[in-house]
Amino acid sequence: MSDTVLQVKNLSKRYCGKLKHSLAYGIEDIARECIGMSPRSGLRLEEFWANNKISFELKKGECLGLIGGNGAGKSTLLKQIAGLIKPDAGEVEIQGQVGALIELGAGFNPILSGRENIYINGAVLGMGKKEVDRKLDRILDFADIGNFIEAPVQSYSSGMKVRLGFAVAAHLEPEILLVDEVLAVGDTQFRMKCFRKMFELINSGMSIILVSHNLISLRRIVNRCLVLNRGEIDFCGPSEQGFNIYQKSITKNPIQGSLSTKSPFTIEEVKLKTDKIRTFGTLKMYVSIRSSSDQELNNGRLVAALSNSECGLLSSISSATSGSINLPSKERATIEIIIEELPLLTGLFRFDFWLYGEAIDDLLASNSNGCYFSMENIKEGLFGMGDSHTIKLKNRWGGDLVPKHELKNQVMEEHK
Repeated sequence: MSDTVLQVKNLSKRYCGKLKHSLAYGIEDIARECIGMSPRSGLRLEEFWANNKISFELKKGECLGLIGGNGAGKSTLLKQIAGLIKPDAGEVEIQGQVGALIELGAGFNPILSGRENIYINGAVLGMGKKEVDRKLDRILDFADIGNFIEAPVQSYSSGMKVRLGFAVAAHLEPEILLVDEVLAVGDTQFRMKCFRKMFELINSGMSIILVSHNLISLRRIVNRCLVLNRGEIDFCGPSEQGFNIYQKSITKNPIQGSLSTKSPFTIEEVKLKTDKIRTFGTLKMYVSIRSSSDQELNNGRLVAALSNSECGLLSSISSATSGSINLPSKERATIEIIIEELPLLTGLFRFDFWLYGEAIDDLLASNSNGCYFSMENIKEGLFGMGDSHTIKLKNRWGGDLVPKHELKNQVMEEHK
């Protein structure tokens, strides 16, 4: 018996960018359907593909990460799988029930209480009142919104809505759960509760499709990832490979940056010895600075700031700790930067550069595109079961620990 619970075959959905054309096309499509004609296969004036020939499978107990830039077609794909919108071509084959948390408060009646909405959502998902009664205490405990459960949903904050929505979707136990950006909302404690619940659901055999722009969150839980770009599949396969493809797709220039300002000084070029670095390895960069006028630079300093898309600014360093930059007029200088034992885990990172004069606020030039490099050699562990997140810490454990080879942990074995 196949363990495939979802098959998406050549799924396509088009939208129109103009309201007038959209109304006319809608009437045409309805008329063609009423008289038994097949829908038009190509694009009409002002139309575009939100999804174009999307095909993939989802296995039982698998968590698939769905990533891509804004407008890539992620939410459209989830809505088609959930049956909320009709595809223009292709088909979706589902084995079992689907639970969907696609938009904050989607499906909630704003004038009814949270408790009443739990029963409504349960009915929509095909659950009887007795089954919802049996699971109600667990749902309320997970949502943890207190007395607000008796208040109208229209009075809820966005965080309260997502708490209630996720609690209902997770505890009604569908075979497939669709989650769109739920982990981006709510406090840290609630997000950790969501992670624990999803691990529990996956171990019980539930399949999950999870949409998020937070790759740190996705790394903790997904088995595979699907990368969408302008409605089409860029990649479908191992999660770490997909993350690297996605991160590189959002950078126009992965290696060097340039600057054009009114300042007589420019950061002309940034070069890396390699764009792939090993954890605790050595990173070497060369930054070229040029004076384009008769002005000289005395006692200048170069600042380099390290960041990534998930965490933002991580650290900054300055040449002032080692010396000053003196640049004659119409000359070029090359600054070498060596960073030893770089303590970063898997992912794509960048350095940005600023050139300052002698005064602390005398900004002379900056680097516009960033200098990108990837850390790809360390497999990041499941959260709580190995090295994870962004920084690799050198550590040693002792005391009354049981040796690693004697440790029996099903979660660790499954995520090696």
